[in-house]
Amino acid sequence: MDDERVKAFRLLKPPCVELSQTALRYKVRKSNAKDLLKCLERLTETLLAVSRSLDAKLADYVFFPLSHVFSESKGLPPRLLEHALSCLRLLIRQGWRDRLSSEVGKQLLILLAFLAGGSATDSKSKQVDEDVAAIALDCTTSLFHSFGASSLGTQGAISPENVPLLGHTLTVILDAISNTSAIKVRLAACTSLNGLIDAMADEDALRNFFPGIVSCLTRVLSSGIRSKTPWKILQACIQLFDQILRKILADDALSSAVVPVRTSTAGESPTNSWIKATASQVKVALSTVLPLRYHDRDDVQEALFTLCLSILTECRAALGDSTSMILEALVALSSHAALEGSRRRSQRLQQIFASNLDLLDVLKDSLYDWTVALPRVITSNDETKQTRTLEQLSTALQLLSAHDTDMRTFNDLVASNLRSGVASAIQLSSTHAITSVASGSAEISRVLQSAPSSRGDRIFGPVIFDSTSQGNLMAGLQMLVKQFESSAMQRADRNFMAHA
Repeated sequence: MDDERVKAFRLLKPPCVELSQTALRYKVRKSNAKDLLKCLERLTETLLAVSRSLDAKLADYVFFPLSHVFSESKGLPPRLLEHALSCLRLLIRQGWRDRLSSEVGKQLLILLAFLAGGSATDSKSKQVDEDVAAIALDCTTSLFHSFGASSLGTQGAISPENVPLLGHTLTVILDAISNTSAIKVRLAACTSLNGLIDAMADEDALRNFFPGIVSCLTRVLSSGIRSKTPWKILQACIQLFDQILRKILADDALSSAVVPVRTSTAGESPTNSWIKATASQVKVALSTVLPLRYHDRDDVQEALFTLCLSILTECRAALGDSTSMILEALVALSSHAALEGSRRRSQRLQQIFASNLDLLDVLKDSLYDWTVALPRVITSNDETKQTRTLEQLSTALQLLSAHDTDMRTFNDLVASNLRSGVASAIQLSSTHAITSVASGSAEISRVLQSAPSSRGDRIFGPVIFDSTSQGNLMAGLQMLVKQFESSAMQRADRNFMAHA
């Protein structure tokens, strides 16, 4: 291995010396950006060739000439900075790995935050090239994976003097997620945030960053229905929401950390009052995110389904007040019978009910609300809402029937509102049909009188439910009635066999 390191050093020395000399000449305007670019290209090729032989000492050696380049980053062309950052990323991943010192790590965080987000004080330096920002954020991710955010302190706790540095880095990342138009930059920022959350062993410090992270993710996700936010961004933000909730509000994390008395301060575990206040804010955030259950992309639906399952199974203690709306979202995500993803989600949801029967009572409450609202929904002009309501009722009945739930007191209400819903649909369609027939009766009479006689059967269109949407509505109601009848008969058969 020593021989390989020596060989790698000998190969790296010429391009490193050349880059260092060229960068120093560039500072006094005795060389130009093209010269620097050629040096960086040669260094990149050499680093790739010896990447398996790199270690922390060789990384320190190569970083020295690179630091001269980064010190002039304000006036360098984007392409040149991309090459320099590519070299840095290789040093982090293959050279320093998990042996990066805290001091170097802090210097790199400051540098990468500047390259990804520009100057925090100089508005002229705020504009950043998209490609440079994306690779700088990618380097930040590698940095988090390499030394972990907890290396900015001792024994897993982040030193107070380093909190502002991490806070600024986080601000740059969140700004890239929510305020940048380039998809590759936003995705790189999402990946970087994932690395930061995963690397932070100091949950007290992460708890301080929690409100800002949730606020940013909520802002992006709540606009996903109204705007044309790319589905990959929505998927990544939902996954980040899931990650941060499980790390801060999971039952396992809170059971050993809660302080029942006094108000929590920096560096202390959360109090019950903090958990309650935070859960209330998260519930509000979730209410603006859950409409994404109707997103047309299955990848987004699957990410949201996983988030909801995490809340139900891992965050019950803190987010118990959100159970009802989470469960309604899960049912909606499992209600698209024509989609393979929805069928898989329905099966997973049945498994959750099997392990937690208390959720069946919550589902019955939701089914009650949907059933009571059925006549009103049917008489509305919102065809989308009609379809969704019928699908959700059907899925809820299937879930309850699969677990042999006692619904004897519930059956009458379901049957009554189904009858009211069907009657409302027929009355609405009949009124429309009669009006249409009356307005066209003269034309119909003329056509019938002039038509040649025939012994064959004539085929007439439907008098009621003549439109496609009305026909779909009645088909959905018929399916629901048959499902309800089948469910009732199955329960009757089971009762009969039990007493036979």
